[in-house]
Amino acid sequence: MTITHPTPTELHSTGLSSVQILPNNNVLICSGRWGYTFEITPDNEIVWEYKTPLRGGNPVSQGDTLLINDNLTFRFKRIPTDYPAFEGKDLSPKGWIELNPDSNFCELILSVDEDGTGTDLVPKQFELSQNYPNPFNPLTHIAYALPTDEFVNLTIYNVLGRTITTLVNEQKHAGSYNVSFNAFKLPSGVYFYKLIAGNYVSIKKMMLLK
Repeated sequence: MTITHPTPTELHSTGLSSVQILPNNNVLICSGRWGYTFEITPDNEIVWEYKTPLRGGNPVSQGDTLLINDNLTFRFKRIPTDYPAFEGKDLSPKGWIELNPDSNFCELILSVDEDGTGTDLVPKQFELSQNYPNPFNPLTHIAYALPTDEFVNLTIYNVLGRTITTLVNEQKHAGSYNVSFNAFKLPSGVYFYKLIAGNYVSIKKMMLLK
């Protein structure tokens, strides 16, 4: 298997690091000297990515720039929830590692028991919500259909959960819509759009490749 990061220079470290082949055939990679970990598919699509929010072992604010060797990370390993050593242990979250965390992005994360296909998460009326092309550079279009008149909010986020821009925030009539998103000023990477219309929500991932 050959893995190529969408930004090849991101997959580089002269020491530390780790690689784990996951049961779904994705690969979990830790670039140790950069404290950068990501899961990538066999088709070289980033599923999620994470930067260890420490500088010399001390917490830093979310989004701070970290240089090589600032946040050395020895390895990353995914352990299943049914791992025997977890039995009888309290695995509930205990707080944040980083300083000044922005929790808005947490609304975009599914629990380990949800796959995003249930009608409670993505109602049938929004199954046609999509962006094209994907991957894109630098322009993509987000299409969606409203079954009824609704107030619509359509917002773009980066992988850190920070708001990039709000494309729609107004009352819309029932019907089909198409909105353009131009990312010519943004770096390559994973982005998300969150579409809210009344009680309906659609969240999708987009890949910007330059």
